[in-house]
Order: sequence, then C-alpha cells, then structure tokens
Amino acid sequence: MITLALILLVAQEGSPELSATADRHKLMVGEELVYTVRAVSTSQESMSVQVGSVSGFEVVSRTERREVSFAPVARSSVLELRLRALRAGTFQLGPVEAHQGGEVVTIPGVSIVVSESRGAVAAAVNPRVATLLRRARPPSPAGEVGLTVHLSADTVLVGQQVDVVTAAWFPRDLRLRLRRPPTLQPPKVDGLWSYPQPAPVGIAASRRVGRDWYDLFVSHEVVFPLTPGTFVLEPASLRYSVPLALQFFSQEERLSLKSATPVLVVRPLPVDGQPAGFQGAVGSKLEIGWHLPQASGRVGDPLPVEFTVTGLGNVALWPDPSPAWTDDVRVYRDRVEEHLESEAGRIGGSKTFEYLLVPTEPGMLTIPAVRYPFYDVDAGRYRVLEVEPKALRIAPGDESLAARGLPPPLLADGGPSFSYRLETLPWIVWLVVFGAPPLVYLAALLMPRRRQARPARAVPSDLRSAELAFERLIRLYVPDLEEHVGSELVSALTVAGLEHSMAERVGVLRQRLMLARYGPEAGDGQQHALVVEIRDIVAHLATIPQSTLRHRAVTVGIAALLATSGTAWSQVASPSELYQAGALRLAADGFQREVELAPGVVARWYNLGAAHYRLGHDWQAAAAWHRALELAPRNRHVRRARALVPPPDAASDRRLMVPPVTAGELLLLAVVFWIPGWVGLMRSRRFQRRWVVLLLLSAGSVAGAGAVAWWRQRPRAIVLADTPLRVSPHERAPAVAPGPAGTVVWLGRRWGPWVLVRAPGDSEGWLPREAVATP
Repeated sequence: MITLALILLVAQEGSPELSATADRHKLMVGEELVYTVRAVSTSQESMSVQVGSVSGFEVVSRTERREVSFAPVARSSVLELRLRALRAGTFQLGPVEAHQGGEVVTIPGVSIVVSESRGAVAAAVNPRVATLLRRARPPSPAGEVGLTVHLSADTVLVGQQVDVVTAAWFPRDLRLRLRRPPTLQPPKVDGLWSYPQPAPVGIAASRRVGRDWYDLFVSHEVVFPLTPGTFVLEPASLRYSVPLALQFFSQEERLSLKSATPVLVVRPLPVDGQPAGFQGAVGSKLEIGWHLPQASGRVGDPLPVEFTVTGLGNVALWPDPSPAWTDDVRVYRDRVEEHLESEAGRIGGSKTFEYLLVPTEPGMLTIPAVRYPFYDVDAGRYRVLEVEPKALRIAPGDESLAARGLPPPLLADGGPSFSYRLETLPWIVWLVVFGAPPLVYLAALLMPRRRQARPARAVPSDLRSAELAFERLIRLYVPDLEEHVGSELVSALTVAGLEHSMAERVGVLRQRLMLARYGPEAGDGQQHALVVEIRDIVAHLATIPQSTLRHRAVTVGIAALLATSGTAWSQVASPSELYQAGALRLAADGFQREVELAPGVVARWYNLGAAHYRLGHDWQAAAAWHRALELAPRNRHVRRARALVPPPDAASDRRLMVPPVTAGELLLLAVVFWIPGWVGLMRSRRFQRRWVVLLLLSAGSVAGAGAVAWWRQRPRAIVLADTPLRVSPHERAPAVAPGPAGTVVWLGRRWGPWVLVRAPGDSEGWLPREAVATP
C-alpha cells in the first residue's frame, strides 16, 4: 500500500488520450455492432466520456467500466455501446468527448456504412406512416417525453382505411440512458376491423426541435370502420424505466404516460346512385375475374370454378359474387382464400371464391354472367364490375363404371351398433355384472335366513325430514341448487328436462320452505300442508324416467343450436348428397371424416367403401367393408358389397374371416346365462344341474367373446397396389418377395414411414405405410 501511494504521488498528470473503435464498419439494417470508446489519463481527477449523435442506430445495451494500471500508472474509462442499425446510409458515430477537470478532449468518431435490408426498410419507409410522422407535433414543454396518436383522417366513410400511428417522443440524452426499449401500447380499437402492421424496429425517426434531438418509437395499425357513428378510442400508453445512477446494477425509476383520447367519425355510404344487388363491398382499383382449370367436363364429374376479386380495401369483408347458376348443375361452395398485400401503405390483396359444379345433363353448360357492385373510395362513387358468361361442353358420364356391378345403395346413417356399445363399456361395468351375483350368493350362504317380512321404508312425516328428501331429489336436476332462486331455479329445472308447470310448482314450494325456515315460526297446520305438498311433488317426480329428462334436455339444446346455426348447416352438402351427385372424391373425404368421428356406425363404414369402390379404389373399399362387416356380421347389404372385391388368394380370405357373431353379442349372451344361473342357485340353495349348465354356458360365451375380440384386434392390412416387400425399410433396399394388390398381411413393428409385414407363405419384409390399408 505504501508503495502504491508513492507511485500515485509521483505520477505526472497529463491530458486524457481518447480513442473510438467499432468491430464492424459495414453492415445491413437490423444488424448490430459494438462501439467502444476508451479514455486513458494519468491524472487523479474524475473523468467522464460522452458520445454524441448515434443517428440511424438504436442502443441495444450500454456498458461502462473503469480500469487502473500501475506500469505506468494510468486510469482508463471504457464505454461500450451495442448498436442496431435502423436505416440505410452513412453515419458518423460521434463526436466523442472526454471531460476531466476543466479540460475537454474531442475526436470526430467513427464512420459506419449501413446498406439496405429489404425486410426492415419496408416497414420504416411506409409512406403513410412517414407522412403522419412529418405532420406530428413534438411534445410540449420541450425536453419532456411525449406520447401522441395520429389518425390518417378524422372523418371517413364505412369501409375506408384509417391508419392509426402511435409515436413516443424521447429526448436523446434520456433515451441513451435507457437500458431497454420502452413498452408502447397502442389505443384499443373496439368496433373496428383491425390489421396490426409491422413497425420499424427500435427508433423509427429522429427530429430536431429547437436545440433538442428527439428519437421516436412508433406503433402502426390499420383499421376499417364497419358501421357509421362516432368512435372514441382508448388512449395509448407508454411505460419505460430510467436508471437512477450510472452503475449497471443501479435501481430504475418506472414511469408511465398516456396519450390524449383520439376520436374517429364514420359516415355511412351514400344512398344516391347505389346499384341493385349492392352487398357492401368497399375498395379501390377493384377487378374481378374467373378461372376454369378445364375447358370441358362430364356428367357427374366435379368441375372447379374460381372467381377472384383483387384490389385495395378490407379483403376479409368483400362479399361473394353469388352467380345465378342454372338448373342443370349442382353447385357446392368449396373454399375461400384470402391473400393480403400492401401498395404504398394501403391494405389490399385478393379473395378467391371456389365453387364445385357437378353437371347433371350433357350438352352446353353456361357459367353465368356476374355483376359485382362496389363503392370506389378513390372515385367517390359506385361502380359495377362485370364478368361475361362462358359456355362449356359437357359430355355424357363415363360408361366404364357400369361395366361392373355397383354396390348396394347407401345405408341410412344411425347411431353406433348395439354390440359396439357393449364392447366399449368400461371394464368396471362388466366387473360388477359378473362379480355381483357370486358375492350375493356367498353372502346369502353365510347369513341366516330371516323369515319375518322386511319393514317398508318409512316416509318422513316431520317437515325437516321431508325438506331434506325434497332437496336431495331436486339436486338430481340442479346440482348447484344454492345458486338458483325463484325464476332462475324454474329456468334451470326446465333446461334439465322438467315440465314448465312442474318447475314453477317446485320453485314456489322451495320459496315457501325458505320462508318457513327463516321466517316466523309456522303453525302445525302450515307444516302439515307443506309436508303434504312435498310428498305430492316427490311422488310425481319419482314417476318420470331419467332417460326422458335427458332426452328433453338434449332436445332443447339441439333446438337452440339449430335455431342459431340452421342457415350455416343448410349451405353444407352432406357426403350422401355428394355421392348421389357424382362427386365421389368429395363424398369419400366426407365419409372418412364421419368414420373418424364415430367409428362404431356400420352405415358410415359401408358408405365409405361404396365411395371408394365407385372411384376404382377396390382395396380401400374392401378394408372399409371389412370393418363394417365386423360391426354387423349378418348384414346382407355389407356381405353383398364385400363379395364385389374378393381376396386374391385363399390365405388372404382366411385372414379376413369374420365370425357370425360379435364379441358384444356373446357378452350379452353370457349375461343372459350368468344371472339366471346364480338366481336359481340362490333360490334353491341346492346344487342343481340345470343351473350349473347355465353357468358353464355363460363361461363359454365369455371365452368366445374373448376369442372374437382377439381375432378382430390382431393387426392386419390389405396391400393397395402391387408393391414388393423389401429387406429393410428403405426404397432402394432389395426386394425379398412380391406384394400383390389385395393381399392381406400381418403387421409388425414400425420404423418411420415403413411397417414390417408378414405375407402369406411366411414371407416377411418392409412396406411403405401408405401402400397398405388397415381394415
């Protein structure tokens, strides 16, 4: 320590030496560099370093540190700035100044070249945003942080674009002290269609106001009014934190600011000159066209037609052209696609409406003319776009499909089969069904028989017991009984399936019970009347089956759903309608979705197979019909259809063997034998041969159900096309055996998109998963 003190005392004082370096001198917009300023001095006086303008850059982080060296004795002050380039150009990072005592040392700084980056500059040079920022007024008083909201127009028409730009003004000396960018929350735009827009990363612009430089942070949003009126937007908000000291780990003061309340006045579209058929389309430079991928078609084959509307405006709300189709074609709405684009800051793009036409008669099919009226915002008047009609030649349907037998007609859609419902019951149900009779029999053997008659269950006679019984019964319909009083209880009981008159009666009785409980003490006559009323209602409710109540509740829910969405459902064609119209591919896709939703419905599997068969996909049809046959093995329609695509060999036929009964039917038969057998044993209390025979038949039925379930669950698949079995899961691996179409193979382990299979003749190899269909 003494030596260090002597060195410091004899050290000679001199002017600071200042240097500035950058790790990169050329970069693109959005990239970062590290700017290092180092000041070295032999004086013991305090020293500070300041960096001038960093226009065109955003300060990502700022680090300051001090160093001391002893050979020679010197003090160093190092400032590191991590900067992100915001716009293209050549910028001078400086000047840089070092202050020590009364002496100031200045150097010009470093020159940096920033080239354009297409993604970052696109948001920064939005001409509409730039115009609003040029018109923006700086905060008052000068030198303070400000927050302003600017609208491209205060008064607009319905459907006209409005740009909402929020600008946060920061004095540069304050902004350089920030350790993190501020948080800018734009105003909420309830009741307006909104498109958030990309804003410049970091500092969007810099402006000099008097002697002060301001850096602007910007948020941009595009809105489209939907209805006329005056809209008062919520103010924007700004949050930022200012360090209280220069140290990196010093505390920060959190500050917030709100803008003024912006107001937007929306006027309705003019009525004068509004053309017939106007559906509310608003925009500029709108054009409409249509596209037909093929110039001719056949009866029953789907024919796609696309109408595309392009231009500037709110693409999402451009209406359907609604062509007037002729009677010789079935029309189905397929899809609607939107693509957004921007032209000089204005929102626009294209909207495509695709229809599927299914001709029903040969000859000439006319695509009707289309009139598309809209309000042109730029011209300030209504215009009508027109598309000329087009005629297409429709040939007769493909007669090749009639060369082979068609499957039986489609089956009516219904619920899951009874056997499927039995098979999907929880295992605990079967445990109770088969376990309860033996337990009851053992209990009867161990307990002495009582000859006296079992006393009848006493009916509560006092008011409190009757009230508890009443509430227990009502909770079966309304579990949260405490949350419903008066009319709310009546509504809840009605929704639960109770008749409205009985629900009102229950609600009145509960109010009387509440009054008797918390009001003045009731006399014996009143209590007796309440007990009689409770008994009457309980007796009436006990006669209503729970299934009836559930049916009523479901009916009410379905009626409400259909009331709100009936229009939407009427516009969607069912797979059966598509099948009858000849749109087989769409019908197959629809049946596939139905099968995935309800795999236990026989009709859905059969209909899926019929659609595949008419498309020429015989082995997909065979897989679907096999699944339907497993659910209903004695259905003659399914058996007739399955015979249309017989297996190619006897081994495959054996692997697709379906027992004449299902596992669920055998389980039901087991229950039929099981319960009477145990009941007979309990009643006779003697080992009689007939009851034992019933129990043995029940056990045999259970074993048969297990065998059927094991056979059905054994993994198998049908080869869809001639595909060789390969020695390894790779398309270039050598083939080990042929895989003819229709062959039934056992499935093994999987490896990515491949599956190991065992073909008839014990040939084992790998097949692509898309080359097989699982029945």
